[in-house]
Amino acid sequence: MALETTETYQEDTLVIELNGRLDAMTSEGFQKLLLEKINETKGDLILDCSGLEFVSSAGLRTFLTTQKALSARGSQLRLVHAGDAIMKVLAMTGFDKFLKVE
Repeated sequence: MALETTETYQEDTLVIELNGRLDAMTSEGFQKLLLEKINETKGDLILDCSGLEFVSSAGLRTFLTTQKALSARGSQLRLVHAGDAIMKVLAMTGFDKFLKVE
């Protein structure tokens, strides 16, 4: 299954809802989208992970690259509504220690 995204705004904050899989096949295109959005917006970036079914190491790298780009301008990446499987991957890899997971 491909990764589908839906974008909305909460004031200055862009919210991107993820549906599907963030893996080697989808992460490159998604990373490109995120970097474009970072350049177009000013606030934090929220990824709504309620529809995210799977995240691979390539997907984790996308989170890391996005967090670094946002940190450089004083903003942050926030992951919300991550399911148990996604939370388990974040915890096993230590990503839950430096990403804001709500």
